[in-house]
Amino acid sequence: MEVFETRANLIDAAAAATCATLAEALARGGRATLLCSGGSTPGPLYRELSRCSLDWSLIDVGLADERWVPEAHDASNAGLVRKTLLRREAAEGESVEGKSGEDYAFHPMFEGSASPEDGLADTSGRYGLILPADLLVLGMGPDGHTLSWFPGADGLDLAMDTANDAPVAAITAKPSPVTGDHLQRMTLTASAVRRSRRTLLLITGEDKRAVFENSSEELPVHRLDALLGERLSVYWAP
Repeated sequence: MEVFETRANLIDAAAAATCATLAEALARGGRATLLCSGGSTPGPLYRELSRCSLDWSLIDVGLADERWVPEAHDASNAGLVRKTLLRREAAEGESVEGKSGEDYAFHPMFEGSASPEDGLADTSGRYGLILPADLLVLGMGPDGHTLSWFPGADGLDLAMDTANDAPVAAITAKPSPVTGDHLQRMTLTASAVRRSRRTLLLITGEDKRAVFENSSEELPVHRLDALLGERLSVYWAP
């Protein structure tokens, strides 16, 4: 765990690491994939990252997970990424094929179907084309969830089963103060996470640090160490 004095310091370091990782990926392979999570911690990172001078038309931006709501909804992770990251320099990444709108470098999970289960085939096909991620940005909830791997959720076992080769899975979380009203989710699977070349886990607050360092209970966030090893970087600030 890398410890920072302030959350602003954490964001600055995460933005620098993200820019460097994406630049290396572009130099290595010609394209890069960045997958983003939602939540209060990553938002400032995405605003800072939008200033990064990269060829964003060559960067596929997707999501780590999504509440099953339209992009215009306040709870949409896709909406968050649109408003915070895909602007300034990064606005160039909104369309790979000029202004045609037919081939976007931004890949939302929600595609209009009634449920995550109904959208699995479409989203799996699209995400299968942009994986593995060069960088995966994650947060963590006070219940120890990361992505939409909520403790006790319906679909969690399949999502976290490394024998499941699908890139995404449908989740129905149990009602809690953490989930709020949006229980239907889509999330990357453990197989997709395990293939990521680098993952940043951003944690803020003493309470969340205590949850992360709690070894007495196996929580979904604890699976990241086993899946990723040295490819996982954990950043914490008070």
